[in-house]
Amino acid sequence: MGLILFLGYATLLSLSALFIYMIGSILYVYVLARNLGLTVDVRKLGEWAVVTGGTDGIGKCYAIELAKRGLNVLILGLMVAPNVQVDTIEVDFARADLNKYKSIEEKFKTIDIGVLVNNVGMSYVYPEYLHELDLQFLLDLINVNCVSTTLLTQMAINQMLPKKRGAIVNISSSLASFRTAFLTAYSASKAFIKTFTLSLVREYGNSGIYIQCVSPFYVVSKMSKIRKPSFFIPLPAVYAKSAVDTIGVTSNTNGILAHSILGSLSSLVLPSIMSYFTSRHMRTIRNAFLRKNNKIK
Repeated sequence: MGLILFLGYATLLSLSALFIYMIGSILYVYVLARNLGLTVDVRKLGEWAVVTGGTDGIGKCYAIELAKRGLNVLILGLMVAPNVQVDTIEVDFARADLNKYKSIEEKFKTIDIGVLVNNVGMSYVYPEYLHELDLQFLLDLINVNCVSTTLLTQMAINQMLPKKRGAIVNISSSLASFRTAFLTAYSASKAFIKTFTLSLVREYGNSGIYIQCVSPFYVVSKMSKIRKPSFFIPLPAVYAKSAVDTIGVTSNTNGILAHSILGSLSSLVLPSIMSYFTSRHMRTIRNAFLRKNNKIK
């Protein structure tokens, strides 16, 4: 009986300590860091921000937010604030070959990159079994989500290392933390981004370069197909403003207070349980899509 009581108290104490740590971490990132002036002035990192996938959703709003903070922006075709220079490179990341990346690298050499945001991403039209997906689609998804992030990060580090300053932000997904059936290749590609980025944090920890993994939950966007914002599903502009404030404050974030609450709560649940409910949700979405489009299999 005494042992059971001891284990009960020990478990309660451990959970309490974990809960306090989570609350403290969230308060530090989203309240204390801002109020204590610990956020990074991105203008001191360089003159330019490079944003991939900057024509819509989170990427577009990252570009606008960084432009508002005084950086010139290199994106895939987006006109933003006056008095801020905007440049574009037309890139189909699904089909970009080595020559295309070398042309991007040459462009990088002509500008002072302060911030790189690897946001471009590709997902499924609807949740689906892996064997039902087209081979070209899978290759395109890996090229967009994994290859582009890897190569552009390498290019940016090459430029930032001699200056000992800069920030690289790689956009992952909350699904990177869960084994998600019916979005298998997508969630795996986002898990790659997370592991890749957090490994770089260790690799370049003393270089002066801020390297950050951002893992959002749902935001209002074309990709999520959600149109109505709420506390837990923010507008992309609200999300981007908050996420930019976390650059240099934390290397691993959900980007906004509401999503960090969700991330902390989900981390308390056994991975197998989270995987079960996430996969079940994806199956429900899949079935609803098939019924709506008369594609019942």
